Amino acid sequence: LGFLIEGLFFIFYRGIPFITSSPSVAKELKEYGIGENNIHIIHHGVSVIKLDKKQEKNKIPTIIYLAQLSQDKGIEDALNAFAVISKKNENLLFWVVGKSKDASYERQIKNLTRRLNIVPRVEFFGFVSEKEKFELLSKSLILIHPSVREAWGLNVIEANSVGIPAVGYNVTGLRDSILHMKTGILTKENTPQGLVDSLSLLIEDKDLYERLSRNAIEWSKNFSWSKAGEMSWRLIKNIYAKKN
Repeated sequence: LGFLIEGLFFIFYRGIPFITSSPSVAKELKEYGIGENNIHIIHHGVSVIKLDKKQEKNKIPTIIYLAQLSQDKGIEDALNAFAVISKKNENLLFWVVGKSKDASYERQIKNLTRRLNIVPRVEFFGFVSEKEKFELLSKSLILIHPSVREAWGLNVIEANSVGIPAVGYNVTGLRDSILHMKTGILTKENTPQGLVDSLSLLIEDKDLYERLSRNAIEWSKNFSWSKAGEMSWRLIKNIYAKKN
């Protein structure tokens, strides 16, 4: 129902200024009839926790999923992709960081790991503190984020801040936060096999990985909440001045 009425919803807001976080969402707003002059792109910031000491990479290369456990965030596709890639590369682990709003769905996900025969290689952390989140990211190799849609992809920038490239679906939001073949990889097809192909490339090509890791750190430096706040406040004052 929400999908069907979404377009109608924007009819009432065509003269209202919008702040959005990514160019691909801005494009969708234009398609809904919002005028280009009323669309303002201000990227989200990122709050990076400075760790007490440098974290060593996990001894076993680890792919990390950092998001809510839900179908739209792609946890099932991520696990299916890991099941495939772990068959040809037995020296891999998978960390799942985040929890589900629905306990029954979380049980369903854990049952999926059993059906895929990957239980010994998958660890569920649930909800973690900000500090632990950045510790886990720092120890990981690659962030996997096969979401069906994002406004931006804050977890991507958080991972980038500690040099972790992201592999994600080529969808709204992620095609802006992930710079393809510069800070991470967008899949050619939004399927588990597409994830497998992209993950394999990053794991096998060490030079590519190191380049993307360095670029990811530099890319993440463009985003801060102070910058986002200043831009938002400036925009609000300009809008107010025009109306008065």
